[in-house]
Amino acid sequence: MAGGAVSNRKGVNVPGVLLPLSALTGKDRADLIYGLTLGIDWIALSFVQRPEDIVEIKSIVKGRADIVAKLEKPAAINSLEAIVAESDAIGVAVRGVADLLKVAAVVAYTSSGYSALRMAPERKGWARPVRPS
Repeated sequence: MAGGAVSNRKGVNVPGVLLPLSALTGKDRADLIYGLTLGIDWIALSFVQRPEDIVEIKSIVKGRADIVAKLEKPAAINSLEAIVAESDAIGVAVRGVADLLKVAAVVAYTSSGYSALRMAPERKGWARPVRPS
């Protein structure tokens, strides 16, 4: 770990804290509005912590694209049902969340086994992928 000032394009991890910040920066808003003029179909919002993050982006999108809530912070678990209800799809950063929560195993149930195989190289000592019979 190295000390110093936090500069642009850097992240700060504060486990166990729900940050009272918008998930969107000013640049994110400008990029989103520009993308909507190009006719994008899907928007993935990273670091969703609460349903209000999705409500905020939906107020800008106004039905012109679908929203993927990317769950990368444990705080999202506290509002999971409400986040799912507001979103069109969910993406989960399994390795990141597992590391933050100190999870010993991650189980991926899939009909094809593809998701489990994609997770396998990332497992860092996790249990082997499970495919239902």
